[in-house]
Amino acid sequence: MSYKMNVLKALGIISMVMTHAGESLVKYLPGWRMPMFVFLSGYFFNEKYLDNVWQYACKKFKNLIVPMYGWHLFYGIVVTILLSCGYVRFGTPLSLKSYFITSVHHGHQYVFSLALWFVAILFLVQISYAMIRKIYKNHIKSEIPMLIALITLNLGAVHIAKQGFHIKFTPPLMLPIEKIMFLLVFFYIGWLYKNKLEKHDEFKAWKLALPFLVNLFLSAFCTKGTGHIGYTISWMQFGKGYDFVPLLVSLSGIYFWMHIADLIARTVPRNDFIYTLGESTFPIMVHHLFCFWLLNTFFLMLKEQGVFQMLFFNHERYMTDIYYRVPRYQPLMDFAYVIVGITGSLLIDWGYQTLKKKLISK
Repeated sequence: MSYKMNVLKALGIISMVMTHAGESLVKYLPGWRMPMFVFLSGYFFNEKYLDNVWQYACKKFKNLIVPMYGWHLFYGIVVTILLSCGYVRFGTPLSLKSYFITSVHHGHQYVFSLALWFVAILFLVQISYAMIRKIYKNHIKSEIPMLIALITLNLGAVHIAKQGFHIKFTPPLMLPIEKIMFLLVFFYIGWLYKNKLEKHDEFKAWKLALPFLVNLFLSAFCTKGTGHIGYTISWMQFGKGYDFVPLLVSLSGIYFWMHIADLIARTVPRNDFIYTLGESTFPIMVHHLFCFWLLNTFFLMLKEQGVFQMLFFNHERYMTDIYYRVPRYQPLMDFAYVIVGITGSLLIDWGYQTLKKKLISK
């Protein structure tokens, strides 16, 4: 794997954990993380997979969907036990519908594993792109029509999401369909960047300022007076700005952090911890919210034991809101959640991999 892209993955997963902890790497560059992971998937896409799309789909199913359902099962059991014991009041008990259907629809049902919504959509984007690309490549040589078509899909997804199609339609198929429509272009741009553009994209300091200028322009002139350029892909929620704003905001963020990753990759030794993070995005994505909850549970135990007078700890919020954070000592407390979210996830993954090796060796 390219060291630069490995660092970019690390920056993306750090940004995700920080966002869920209430912080941000750079608040003026929102909405880039999930498109970035799709961009990287496209970057590493090899067109030899088009020779056998079914084999490619089976490989991705094994690498993405099987682990996704495995961890949904684990956290489904955990949240069901916690609900039945009265320890929490968030999440949905494990059932056939919540496990098989909701995991693809929105993936938030077990709360602790809610970030896995992205895994199902990434799989569908990869397979959709492979099928589209196979048909396209056999008939058209120029890349321009495909780029225009996928940009149109992206803009269409934003437009119909603003109309609430994913809320109005039953059965609830529109939400994942809108996400696929929105994200396909980033997969293609990732492939296009690697194969056509990267060799011409040398690092220049002024390129770090360009994304900020783009977002400043979008905020000032393209949001219909709101100034808000952020959005949420998981629920396809967008502001009142023009439909092209999310696409440009995402690309500007990806471009900025890709050049930051390039700088880091040139200076940081190959055995640095940031490369471990880049190779561990899946377990961090899966477990960091559970680690947040464990830290909150630790604070609750301290309060109940009278170790500290944590009068500011809100027990009701702890019971009902996975995003609850201890409000004192900011921003240090938020960064404590980030550290616990990352290191705790790595420890869980280490324990899981160790147990898996022992079971296989028997």
